Amino acid sequence: LPRPISICEIDKEPGTLRVVYRVAGKGTEEFSRLKTGDCVEILGPLGNGFPLEGENALVVGGGIGIPPMLELTKQLDGTVTAVMGYRNDDLFLADDFIDAANELIVATDDGSVGVRGTVVDAMTENDLNADVIYACGPRPMLKAVIQYAEERNIPNASLYFTVNALVLMAARPFIGKVTDKYGFVKTTIPAIIVTSLSLFLIGQSTKLWHLVAVGVINSFGYGA
Repeated sequence: LPRPISICEIDKEPGTLRVVYRVAGKGTEEFSRLKTGDCVEILGPLGNGFPLEGENALVVGGGIGIPPMLELTKQLDGTVTAVMGYRNDDLFLADDFIDAANELIVATDDGSVGVRGTVVDAMTENDLNADVIYACGPRPMLKAVIQYAEERNIPNASLYFTVNALVLMAARPFIGKVTDKYGFVKTTIPAIIVTSLSLFLIGQSTKLWHLVAVGVINSFGYGA
């Protein structure tokens, strides 16, 4: 069954993609049983990538929002500080971020590693500032990152992508059930149309609220 999973890393030379996922339902459980040599149908990549901008960037990830931030961190020029939030000392991908970023700052819910608390607690404790913030993670984290950016006059905090990720994560369980009920074709064709429409509307957007609205539209198309 098709499930939207973000791309963690791209290796162009051998032509491989790396995905990191959590088993959270029927689709990902089936995915976890795949072995080397098995074949699967994929559609993608879909959606929009991050704009590579800013000389001093903060890359913020929490939970399942951590994997897609790795390739972004690798491709950004300038100074990149990665701030990642975990539940405990199971710091998946931490070594990769140490290699990719200029600095990795860790926050854990239980305080076992790094700053005790949220990514915003870690950002505040280290008094971090930047030209741009890229963020992906749970809704409360994203809201807190937006507030942090506004307090420090960091422009828009990649607001389009924040809203896009927020709505995408909220829509995924619903979209997965719709796909299970109606099948791949009946959901994929409308998804392609919606995604294409959102790409057109991005080019027509002249105001911030337009861009935010397009982020919502794109997340439904990409999520399907």
